[in-house]
Amino acid sequence: MEMRTEELRAAARKSLDECLADSVVPKELWPDIEAWLVETGLGAIYLEGREAVGAWWASREVARLGYAINFAKCGCLPGNWFPEGENWLLAQAEAKLRLVADWETLITNAALERI
Repeated sequence: MEMRTEELRAAARKSLDECLADSVVPKELWPDIEAWLVETGLGAIYLEGREAVGAWWASREVARLGYAINFAKCGCLPGNWFPEGENWLLAQAEAKLRLVADWETLITNAALERI
């Protein structure tokens, strides 16, 4: 069982590394993403890099508004909020549009918690 866990961790790490390398996410943010995934434990849940980065990005955005996302309740795939585009600013704008489109679902599912 432990070997399988290690294999999953290695696969998740590889997926995250490849996702970040192929993205417009600034390299200086990569350590923050990795630390957040460990601190929150979501790195063990979102094993695909796109999902993990999308969760980190959305969490950061809603925190600016004074909320936290309860991902267990959200009913949305965090990969939808993955910032992608021609550059970091456009990627964030596109991701924000997708997050806003899911906002009603987050509210309906009581997935936004005031911090």
